[in-house]
Amino acid sequence: MSKYVILVDKIDYDNKIRKMHTGTYDYETASYIYANEKAEGWRVYMQTEVEFKINRMHEMAQELDKYRFV
Repeated sequence: MSKYVILVDKIDYDNKIRKMHTGTYDYETASYIYANEKAEGWRVYMQTEVEFKINRMHEMAQELDKYRFV
C-alpha cells in the first residue's frame, strides 16, 4: 500500500513561505490532513512517498549546482 506525504506552504520564522513536510501517512490519514489544512486556507500538496523523494533529490541536485565551479 502506498504512503503519502503532505506538504503545506507555511510562513517560516523569516516571513518567507516554505513547503513544510508534515509527515508520511496512509491514504485516509493523508486525505484528512489535506482537507483540514486546505480548510484553514493553506496551499497543500499531497504526493506519494516515491514522488516526494524524487522531487527532493531533484531540489537537492539543483541546490548543489549553485556551488559547482566550472
